[in-house]
Amino acid sequence: MTRNYYIHFCWWLIAICCTSYVHAQTWQNTVGTPGTDLHWQGIANTAGYITVGQTDGWSANTQTNILLTQFDGNGNVLWSKTVSMPASVPTTNYRFEPRDMSVAAAVTDPATGVSIPSGYYITGVAQNITPNIGTNMFVLRVDGAGNVVWLRLNVLPTLSIQQSEGIAVVTLSGGDVIAVGNARVSNNASATLTQVIGTRISAAGNVLWSNIYTNVAPAGTAGTASMLAHEATLDANMISCTTTPAPTIAENGVVVTGEISNHWNLANYGAGPHLFVMFIDANGTECWRNAYPVTSTTVPPTQMMSAGYDIAHDAVNNHYIAVGRAYINGVAGAQNTTYIVRLNSSGVFVCGSLINIVTTAGGTTSVANAFARALVTNNIPGTLNNMVVAGLDITSNATYLMRYRELMYARKRLLGFANTYNHPAQDPLLFRHP
Repeated sequence: MTRNYYIHFCWWLIAICCTSYVHAQTWQNTVGTPGTDLHWQGIANTAGYITVGQTDGWSANTQTNILLTQFDGNGNVLWSKTVSMPASVPTTNYRFEPRDMSVAAAVTDPATGVSIPSGYYITGVAQNITPNIGTNMFVLRVDGAGNVVWLRLNVLPTLSIQQSEGIAVVTLSGGDVIAVGNARVSNNASATLTQVIGTRISAAGNVLWSNIYTNVAPAGTAGTASMLAHEATLDANMISCTTTPAPTIAENGVVVTGEISNHWNLANYGAGPHLFVMFIDANGTECWRNAYPVTSTTVPPTQMMSAGYDIAHDAVNNHYIAVGRAYINGVAGAQNTTYIVRLNSSGVFVCGSLINIVTTAGGTTSVANAFARALVTNNIPGTLNNMVVAGLDITSNATYLMRYRELMYARKRLLGFANTYNHPAQDPLLFRHP
């Protein structure tokens, strides 16, 4: 089922001065070939940090390989390797571009009794370039040394899909994985729309279900929405809305955020896009989907646009927090602003914030063209929830970090730091901040 809300609420605007706080950067390391190698995602492990990326990342219509790099805790490279694909996949025909990775625990395949080593799940897009017949979402499992355990291509219903990509991969508590992405889907009116797609694959590589989550207007209602997912996180409540067949055990699903356009229930807010969040249970059923458009006292609602780029669970309050950007459409020179939305476990809006990143240089203070791309929450019971947000400062071509605490969901207070770190935009970069 889906539920869509008209959201009317107050916003608390915060100006953050990036020179007001001083926190030392612990280390920074650029690896690979600038302008050629890309690192898309990194996660912590027992050795330090591991990142997934690609080689020859800026060369159009040429072969790329998935690149795994293991760092120690100080950012030194321990090893780096390209992933060798199975012989059944002609790698000279494909560009493999990873988008996300998650930890895959060691398990025993219940069907065969074979032990599957721990490692990582990776998803992204595989472009068939010889011949050029479009793109496909892929899901890959590798062991801890980067060796392929299994690879799945073309896991989705294909009749109406023209192109697809994986953008987020989430490991479930039982060891299976849910991958979420986007696809270009043809509807009955011969229009091609972007819709959210999802698949669940067992630890042994068996596809359990694959779905397209369409957003078609009810009969007689104008508007057919496009949806674009940007990130997903694990549902912490083990809720299921699947009724047939009834779930035998409680399992985690995934919560997805992104942007939605041309939604018929948001006509007063314009075509969008607008930030949305949806919940998919472990059986692949969409339980709810809500849009959270920005309102303003000075800008018409039809001009306020937004998108969600990351989402995290706040275990202290059992809420979800989505971060992204807000901007004004149709106004020359309009800048991006960091946008944060808090919602409860059922998707009901709790509060929201627009946050400006303010920079000072040469005695001149200005608001940066910046927005959030990642979020980490401090889930320590008995404490007020602290958050660290990382984003892109377009004005300075830099990464910004922001930390703040929410008090009563209405007032916001900065904690500790709000700094920017300059680096060339196309260099693979890994840095650590205390």
